[in-house]
Amino acid sequence: MPRGAGSGLSGGASAQENQLVVSTERLNHILGVSPLDEVAVVEPGVINADLNTHLEPYGLFYAPDPASFEILNSG
Repeated sequence: MPRGAGSGLSGGASAQENQLVVSTERLNHILGVSPLDEVAVVEPGVINADLNTHLEPYGLFYAPDPASFEILNSG
């Protein structure tokens, strides 16, 4: 069962008996951004607010997950 930064409110990272939780919390790097293509390559533990802070100078933002919008930047 993969688990990111623990910002989910749905309980999706709750393991059942005989399951293993693999944390991706420390896989939190933004690997690259191509503003013209509107593509960002990120590791699975990147917090949306951190990505949006990184994208702001390009006039871009990542919007698909409003549930974690108010999670504070880690940096």
